[in-house]
Amino acid sequence: HNDKRTAIKNELDAYSYLNKFGYDSCKSKNKNGIDKALCSTDMKSMIKHYQTVFHLPVSGKLDEKTLKLMNKPRCGISDYPLSYVSYKPWNKKTFTWRLNTQNAPFGSRARAIMQNSFQDWARYTSLSFREVCSTCDADFKLAFATGDHRDGFPFDGQGKYNLTIAKNEKR
Repeated sequence: HNDKRTAIKNELDAYSYLNKFGYDSCKSKNKNGIDKALCSTDMKSMIKHYQTVFHLPVSGKLDEKTLKLMNKPRCGISDYPLSYVSYKPWNKKTFTWRLNTQNAPFGSRARAIMQNSFQDWARYTSLSFREVCSTCDADFKLAFATGDHRDGFPFDGQGKYNLTIAKNEKR
């Protein structure tokens, strides 16, 4: 396994990390036509926002808990803007899923891991999940991939995990 992530050790590293994952409000405001010269997001505000999002004690300081979380493996997709999040509740309670085990890193255990994950999700919600055949249409199409896996969103090597794209997304 070759993990290319840069360790977050100091405020400069943290600033780059927070910028990469969308915590500089000036970047998102600038897209809406606000003059960049008029905007300034200080580091303390960015850290506070990150701590709030991840339910850490909010101090605005680059403390041990914040650094520990920043150094954990994560998806390489930005947290903001939250364009991939759907705020509308689903209009059904039962979902189907399928697993392409072609590149599964856990071999035969991959299916059991996914089944347990869906069972956990169902245990804490009013949702239910049913596995379907590997060629059947499904609400959740799961696969393990690396690099450019032909969905238009290649893994960048900076994060170890990727997000799922909602079925109604234009991706």
